[in-house]
Amino acid sequence: MGQFWTFVNLDARESTGYGKLGEFMPYSYTGSVSSWLLTTLLPYAIEFEFELDALNDKISRRATRSRLGGYLSHLNIPPELLYMIFSELDCLEDVACLCIANSALWVVGIARVLELARKPPMRCEGQRLIFIGEHSTDLPEGLLNPEEMQRSRGFETFSEFLWKRCTYRSNRNLDLLRRLPWNEREAFVFLAYPGLLGDYGFRYPDNYYRERKWVLCNLSKKEYVCSSKLLDTLADAIHLGDVLLSQICWSSHPSTSMRYEGDLHRGAWAGDRFAVWDVEEFEEHEKKDRTWKDVSEEVLKTVVEIWRSEYGPNWPEDET
Repeated sequence: MGQFWTFVNLDARESTGYGKLGEFMPYSYTGSVSSWLLTTLLPYAIEFEFELDALNDKISRRATRSRLGGYLSHLNIPPELLYMIFSELDCLEDVACLCIANSALWVVGIARVLELARKPPMRCEGQRLIFIGEHSTDLPEGLLNPEEMQRSRGFETFSEFLWKRCTYRSNRNLDLLRRLPWNEREAFVFLAYPGLLGDYGFRYPDNYYRERKWVLCNLSKKEYVCSSKLLDTLADAIHLGDVLLSQICWSSHPSTSMRYEGDLHRGAWAGDRFAVWDVEEFEEHEKKDRTWKDVSEEVLKTVVEIWRSEYGPNWPEDET
């Protein structure tokens, strides 16, 4: 039967349901759950702004027919003042709303979108991340703070508590999206949620996820996995997003809808805080704190066991 699993970002208080683990975990491709998860931690890729450029050209050619559009020219607001207005907005959703209101506002506001999208930290960096099974009656030790523990009382399962406490990500601004024409809806989700969800925003080219320079860092435990070791071991069969996904699943019930017989449902990193840095940035952090531990080999050993349970003992050699 299996149980359903939900991704939860406790600090952002956001959640997204994904079904059974066997339906999404063992698949590594651009747009997969694991790629989306990695995107929330990867540095913004300026060289991959071509999708935004295409959308920018398309919308700039089309005057947005909104109520604001009929009056903006009469207001005669100088661009300098518009820049100042946008500079006061720190929420991408707010900037996106203003951008799609009028083509002139779009032209001015797109620079603020890029500024906020590139601004560190990345969307999920340093926040508590967990994939929780619907039957979980316990949580990793120390995951919840005292206030959260108090609020969790009265719920039958912790997964129910987390689901109630967090905003279901797909429902964010749903009423607004329903009222927008398709082209404005496309523009809004692209601007407001860059790379945030697999079905929202752009997706990086596959080679960006698999570059050798990335280091997946567990900020809570001061452990890390190098993408270079992943590539040396498994070539490009999977990437760091798959590694992270395999380590943050948690449930009191062992049902995973997968062939792997280990404790996949008791992820060693479930609820921890993460970052993805390039090698140079990681080395700077390591100089300041020598307690970092390279767990690439032991983590990859577990990952290989999980994937070979699904695809056979010769994976990834037998992949076609």
